Amino acid sequence: MTISSNKKLFTEPFHLLKKNIFYFLLLDASLIVSLYSINYLISSYIFDFRNMLAVIQQNNLLIFVLLPLIIIYLLILLLVYSIFKYFTLEIIAEKESEAKFKNILKLYRLNTKIFSIFFVLFAIINIVFFSIPNEYMVAYAFATMLPFIFLLTLFIDVLHADFALNINKKGNNKLRFKRIFENKRLIVTKILFYIGIIILYLLYNHLGTNRSILLMPYTVLSLIMVYAIMKIEMVLALEVLHK
Repeated sequence: MTISSNKKLFTEPFHLLKKNIFYFLLLDASLIVSLYSINYLISSYIFDFRNMLAVIQQNNLLIFVLLPLIIIYLLILLLVYSIFKYFTLEIIAEKESEAKFKNILKLYRLNTKIFSIFFVLFAIINIVFFSIPNEYMVAYAFATMLPFIFLLTLFIDVLHADFALNINKKGNNKLRFKRIFENKRLIVTKILFYIGIIILYLLYNHLGTNRSILLMPYTVLSLIMVYAIMKIEMVLALEVLHK
């Protein structure tokens, strides 16, 4: 019985991904276009975010003046992300809600909490990064950013899955920290996924260094695999929490 349930746990995400791949691709493509369009409009008519960062690097005190603009910019992008992610979660959870607008705002508040925590952590990592000797920067970046990205995606996967399971209930925009670490199987699976992505990246560098003709098809295949892994992680998180 256990073997059967384990098999079902890992096969259902693939079936769900296959069944809804068109909708996932459409939503993700629309998200990318929307984020690019907003970034283009804001950079063209309000402020150029990249130039702003360059100015801040020259004078760190300016961050306190420009911080409100940065926060507004990031909150706009986060709202757009939350809208598209909500419809993805509806597909995965196979639940439709009549109060879509209200639930989107709940997901937006949840995402604001998640990304606020990791924004502070990212800022601390960067402050330390620019204060250490140059010879240690690469090692420090790998030692900090890999766990950072892993934990960020773990928080997003689990808390979004928990949100999807309770999509029509009150108070489902809370940070349920206990839910994040209570299932070891999900964490182990996610670690294996990340090991796979790192191996793909190392092979990509190897092919690029040797100027292999396989680099282009390998890159396309790798991007497809990474995209599938990201979607399977989300579905798997929901399946595991549901058990």
